[in-house]
Amino acid sequence: MAFTKAIRQAAPDALEVADPWHLLQNLSTAVEKTCRQHRDCLRRPAGSEANRGSKSPQAHVAACELKSARIEVGAYLVAGP
Repeated sequence: MAFTKAIRQAAPDALEVADPWHLLQNLSTAVEKTCRQHRDCLRRPAGSEANRGSKSPQAHVAACELKSARIEVGAYLVAGP
């Protein structure tokens, strides 16, 4: 917290950026966490009755956030540093 405050005071107009390695690391952590949380439904066959309409609101939000993160990482990697 003190580091962030010091940076803001020293360089108030600085733009915070993330390097590709850390973006991909964070993305892989999010994917791993999501897969772990949904391992039971991932094991069921795609056409099974149990999979239809079973997505919880939390799972939907997580999926949307993950999709957004993938899009941002992809856009960054295409644009380059």
